[in-house]
Amino acid sequence: MKDKEKTTVRKKSPKEFCEDFVKEDFRFFKDTYSSENEMLEYCLKFHQIHRTLKRAFDEFYSISEFYQAMKLVKNDFTKLIMITSIIEKLRSTRDYMDFSEWVSEKEKEGTLSGKRVHKIWQEYNKDFGCSGKVRGFFKNPDYLRKTEQITLLKSICYPIRNDDGSISLVPLFCYDKEKCGIRDNCCQHDRDTNCTAFNEEKVLNDGIREFADFLYHLRNKFVHDAHMFRLSKEEFETTSFLLDYVSEYKFRHIEKPPSYREQVVFKLSVEKLERMLNRNFKKLLNNYIEMRKSSQQKPLVEKGSC
Repeated sequence: MKDKEKTTVRKKSPKEFCEDFVKEDFRFFKDTYSSENEMLEYCLKFHQIHRTLKRAFDEFYSISEFYQAMKLVKNDFTKLIMITSIIEKLRSTRDYMDFSEWVSEKEKEGTLSGKRVHKIWQEYNKDFGCSGKVRGFFKNPDYLRKTEQITLLKSICYPIRNDDGSISLVPLFCYDKEKCGIRDNCCQHDRDTNCTAFNEEKVLNDGIREFADFLYHLRNKFVHDAHMFRLSKEEFETTSFLLDYVSEYKFRHIEKPPSYREQVVFKLSVEKLERMLNRNFKKLLNNYIEMRKSSQQKPLVEKGSC
């Protein structure tokens, strides 16, 4: 009886696997990547930060699919959550780990001995806290211009009563009556050169931190408290003013927190936030790849199969 012929199936190289995937599925991601070649390049870059092709492909596909889905979502609250999730992911230097897993890891390393719970929680949030990564995005001049940051500060307002009894809408995160005087319509018609946030770096930085934390607060109210919120709408090249109630927000960054009573006025649309993300998506993606590459300690496997 003759021996059966042995046949060997050659495993595809990472490049061959990615080429086949891009050729087959690029049509689903053409709103994200400008060409098949660009998509292929990013697919291969992810292999540089993971030791297996399967892990690299899973993450590249997951991020691309999530971002593409975000573009199709219409609801304000869902889109905002997805925007903050993308920012969090692409500003992370390591894979997400829940708090109990992280504590177990640190206990094995012996690095938590004698530390208080609050200190331990702060250390965990440095690696995995979403709010800090969102703040970092809006603060970073590589992503947002100064004029854009000021526009964001003026996009969330609250009503105050002036000395003459009239009501004004002023920015929630940067208004100071002594410095700004009487303002109205969220300072929309003021020139930047007359703006305190434009002239004082601390006012701008503290305000944009507070703005980012406020967005994260909206996200948490929706996720944890089943509370829905609404942002303003863009119609006929203008953005409407929209009144809503946001409770239990605690100011953390600005020196003189306003005494607002849960009533806020949005001139902020989710479309504006999405445009900012879209403009910076590739930059975030490139920075994410570079951060993850620099954090790798072991040599990467150059070939593998999915």
